[in-house]
Amino acid sequence: RILHNGEWSALNEAWFGLRLDLRITEIHFHPAENPDHEFIEITNSSTETADLSGVTFFDGIQFTFPNGIILEAGKSLVLVVNEIAFKEKYPDVPVSGTYTGRLRNEGERIALGTPTAELFAVTYNNKKPWPSATEGKGFSLVLKDSTGNADPTDPTNWRISTKPGGSPGDSDPDPRQDTDADALPDSWEYLHFGNLQQTAITDPDHDGYANLLEFALGSKPAKATSISHPAAGLHQGTHLTLTYRRPANLQGWTYRVEVSADLQAWQTGFTHVEILSTTPAGDEEIITARDTTPVSSSTSTRFIRLVIESP
Repeated sequence: RILHNGEWSALNEAWFGLRLDLRITEIHFHPAENPDHEFIEITNSSTETADLSGVTFFDGIQFTFPNGIILEAGKSLVLVVNEIAFKEKYPDVPVSGTYTGRLRNEGERIALGTPTAELFAVTYNNKKPWPSATEGKGFSLVLKDSTGNADPTDPTNWRISTKPGGSPGDSDPDPRQDTDADALPDSWEYLHFGNLQQTAITDPDHDGYANLLEFALGSKPAKATSISHPAAGLHQGTHLTLTYRRPANLQGWTYRVEVSADLQAWQTGFTHVEILSTTPAGDEEIITARDTTPVSSSTSTRFIRLVIESP
């Protein structure tokens, strides 16, 4: 109100608040067991405590934080669709509110903001290039970097949760972790088997490829017809080639194409093998390499192979 010449102006209402750095860091939109297990996780990515009073969802679900809701720096809170059902599955996770509406299984835009500004928005999907394992397989959608400025509209900045059911209210475990020390990432074992009971040398689909090799080649270890065999070919009709798949951003592994004229002495390195192309393919990449020695009448026999070494 304004006092002018002894008279107060009419009442006006406005929203004032400090800059908020809130991010939606986990979305469980298609649970496997019970649709009422769905949830959204919100994280305060700033270095200061955030007052969430009046913060609301503009798109997707419907929820507005009441006055007095505080979220400490670096902490997360969870909103759910059905608190009773959620507590049955996650009894130790605090619930900060219950929203109305549902997260659409086929994807939608959800936006979080104040009455004066949009704070965070994402339009997720259940089809590639978004992680497809979120589609009714029990995995949640997790923002890879909850503290940085990664673009949430870019599907490559999201991944599936390490374990089925996600990790509401807490940081999702590193998908590269290997708690049973079998050289297979926990996230890969949970995705394909739902547990950590497999080993690197077993071959559950009996296709002749052990789990470790299935992981290295980006194939499905429980489906014999899915194996991604390295494929030999000819480049320009004169040079032997080899094309293979591997998980993108795989650390500590060595992939080496080698060539030979007699299956005894094998050679590698840029003087013997040339990389023709590296093509992104979702969570994988496709590499084609060629033998630098052409096939001719004087070198009529050439061999090429792929050697994979785990950490």
